[in-house]
Amino acid sequence: MDHPQVKIVNAPCQFANMSKTKASFEFMKQEVNSEYDFGLNFFLTNNNLVETEQILARSIKENFRPITMSSNKQTTSNICLKDLELTFFKASCPEDLPNTIICCNNSKQMKSIVAFIKTITEFENTSIGEIRINIYVDEIDANTTITGKLYKQLEPYYSSIESIILITATMFEKTQKWFKKTFNVGEFRCKNLYSEIEYTPSMRDMNVEEYRKLIDHNVTFISDEYVDENQKLRNLKEDKYIEKVLLKHPESFETGGVRRVIVLAGRRTQSHYSVQQLFQQRGYISLIMNSKVKGGEIHYPDGKTTNFVDFKTENFGTTKVEVYDILAKLYELNPKTSSVIIGNLNVNRGVTFMSTGSQLTDLIMSDCGSNELKRQFTGRFNGHKKYVADSNMYMPQSTYGAMIKYEHRSLETHKENPKVLTDIHCVDKELDDTYYIDERKTIPQSFQLTDEEFEIVSAKNSSRYFKNKKYILDYILENYDYKINKIPEKIFSELAHTDLYLMIGKKPQLKWFYNSIEENNAIRDLANQHMKKDTLIMSVVLDKNTKKVVLIAYKGYQL
Repeated sequence: MDHPQVKIVNAPCQFANMSKTKASFEFMKQEVNSEYDFGLNFFLTNNNLVETEQILARSIKENFRPITMSSNKQTTSNICLKDLELTFFKASCPEDLPNTIICCNNSKQMKSIVAFIKTITEFENTSIGEIRINIYVDEIDANTTITGKLYKQLEPYYSSIESIILITATMFEKTQKWFKKTFNVGEFRCKNLYSEIEYTPSMRDMNVEEYRKLIDHNVTFISDEYVDENQKLRNLKEDKYIEKVLLKHPESFETGGVRRVIVLAGRRTQSHYSVQQLFQQRGYISLIMNSKVKGGEIHYPDGKTTNFVDFKTENFGTTKVEVYDILAKLYELNPKTSSVIIGNLNVNRGVTFMSTGSQLTDLIMSDCGSNELKRQFTGRFNGHKKYVADSNMYMPQSTYGAMIKYEHRSLETHKENPKVLTDIHCVDKELDDTYYIDERKTIPQSFQLTDEEFEIVSAKNSSRYFKNKKYILDYILENYDYKINKIPEKIFSELAHTDLYLMIGKKPQLKWFYNSIEENNAIRDLANQHMKKDTLIMSVVLDKNTKKVVLIAYKGYQL
């Protein structure tokens, strides 16, 4: 039995001009105008009605004949399975039928797809002719399980299915393993859809040049780590991290003028409302996007709320508008009021927030969650430069380092545009260290001690060790972003001199450190003899003359 061809649409998040969705549409046009009598496309979005509405709006602009199958009865282009089958039987020519069926990738809609394909393959409508089907699966890395089940259920109808097209910006190792298992192949190799459309090297180079990259933005490193009462290293939950950022930077989020913020909250919707309260206290309009609110809802500072459907109907007279249209209108109506977008799964992928009228100013994200989730979320700050301005990002330093590595690999693969994608093009490990910040060497940092703090750390019995180790460690974690969760836990209970030690200021050393700070040069920690691949080494140097502490760290571990 012939199996459908499998192709991948893999490109950087929110790519300029020839985005993943645009490339998919270009391929769809080729298939619609192919030798077959009727080309039918199924476009399966991430399980998110906002994304379904977004693809619907875009496919209308591209002059397809789209229809949706969803639980949203308020959508005018929506159809149920029974009515879709009836439309098929009544059709007197291919033009009487929708050529693009859009739905969420969930179990209910999968049953409808299988049932409809069964119907049109077993009961031929001679007025339509030969039907060839292409199935597009958006955000495949988030939908592997259900897509695998769909692929097996479609086995009796493989001969009618031309291609299955997998769309994602994060084809990382986990998804590659699923790919090999599902399609019964020994290695990850897949046709690159970008190589099958008209897309010249000059076009690719221009698109990369016009693309707003993560490294273009201003980034502030804020650690998400703390030491609990038992001296155990912990990571702040998403809402607590957001609160920390807001408290540390009131000049940006309270007194810094009108802000347009997006934050990655926790998976639980309770965290969304906790974050909403943080921003409401600061006079913000909050847009919450999660599965519980059916698209999204808007919370105003005075306590009033509305949902996205009502807002679109009231302001546009239709629901067929995209999220960035909602934002642009909201900003227009409230030009002097700051706003924030809050969510997790429903804001980290698939949805475009930026346009000429809906610029964002700030992004806040901790290190919680998978690399796929974090890369997809930071991708909301990628896009064409005319839509995405230089903005501000707040996250841990190591998180930032990982994100720009993934971005770089994706951009290099896109420029190359190979006919076949392999793990070399998509893998999320062993990336080139030369492109990004060397996370092992760090720039020394200094901070001023009060007289009381100086007495604590310079006690006579602590010439080599701090008398109050938890105190200084808390201070470092609170004020400086050094990712240290790779250190074995036992080291934190002992805090021996190989990990955190005090040297009473030697003038040559201090001069070297201060010069490195002034010149913004990264250096290694002094304790070369203690360096280990998976360990962070910290040197804490006390300048007795100025009562300053100079911190030097060497991150021996790998991301």
